Amino acid sequence: MTQLLVIRLSSVGDILLASPVAGRLRLLRPEAHITWLVDEGYQALLAHHPAVDRVVAYDYLGRHRGPAGLRVLCAELGAVEAVYDLQHKLRSSLVCAALRPAARRVLVKRRGLEVVRALLGHDTILRGPHQVERNLSLLDGVGEAPLPVAVADPASLPEARAWRRDFAGERPAVGLVVGARHATKRWPREHWSLLAARCLEEGLAVALLGGPEDADDIEALRAGLAGARLGAFHAAGLAGLMARLACLDALVCPDSGPAHLAAALGRPVVALFGPTSPERWAPRGPAVAVARLPLACSPCSNHGSGACPLGTHECMRALGVETVHAELAGLLAREGLAP
Repeated sequence: MTQLLVIRLSSVGDILLASPVAGRLRLLRPEAHITWLVDEGYQALLAHHPAVDRVVAYDYLGRHRGPAGLRVLCAELGAVEAVYDLQHKLRSSLVCAALRPAARRVLVKRRGLEVVRALLGHDTILRGPHQVERNLSLLDGVGEAPLPVAVADPASLPEARAWRRDFAGERPAVGLVVGARHATKRWPREHWSLLAARCLEEGLAVALLGGPEDADDIEALRAGLAGARLGAFHAAGLAGLMARLACLDALVCPDSGPAHLAAALGRPVVALFGPTSPERWAPRGPAVAVARLPLACSPCSNHGSGACPLGTHECMRALGVETVHAELAGLLAREGLAP
């Protein structure tokens, strides 16, 4: 059996935007067995991908730690004919070297002086091409790029459906993701509060979503909307989040993993962009709208950062509720769910 190995270890959005590589490989090599290596905890993103035969979790802090752990990982992977390294970091390079495949293709993100600039904190800002096309450039072949594929775990769906029924009943349900890993990607809390209130006034159901680190913001928003029947979810684990996104009718989210995940699940998404480039990072899905301001200073980062270089955070602070609501209303109208 010919085995091809794709390596993209993290994170949610990066893995989903890399997932069309598996679809293209399946077209190019229909006889091959395609394995995907991801970091522990991300397996759910690819568990139902129709072109991926096996997902292997890289437990680099546990059983795969150190040289002995690398040997264990290679034994679990088995013989590999070709490796497609979309991560291009130390760990993925070590795996490639240990496997000794006959062929290896690496997505080189920076060359020469660009590497030095990145190390000094002056990374070259890349507006395009889109990351899906950048990933697919590693392969031969032309044609339409398959969309990312994500399917919620069926075992998690009953609980998520009950969760939706509890706060939404028969009303259209909109999710608001109030956090993001990088501070410069976050929309101000007061904006989320105004948007939630506007949606509730129009008869929409609203769910506030985030990770454990967003619990305080979510609870503060719930307190500010006292008396409103809101859904909330701020737990770790992809399975529960995927199931809840699959049960919503639309999502408003900063440029972060849940936006890509909802789009891959086929949910309408309004993605809020400020410091990063939508030409490169916009979610791919059947109904995606981007809300952003045409500022000269934006984009200022490839991935986001802890603080605005100008100290103003204007790209997100000045992104008004009316602008975002108009994009959301347009998506809901297209889906026949206009309030």
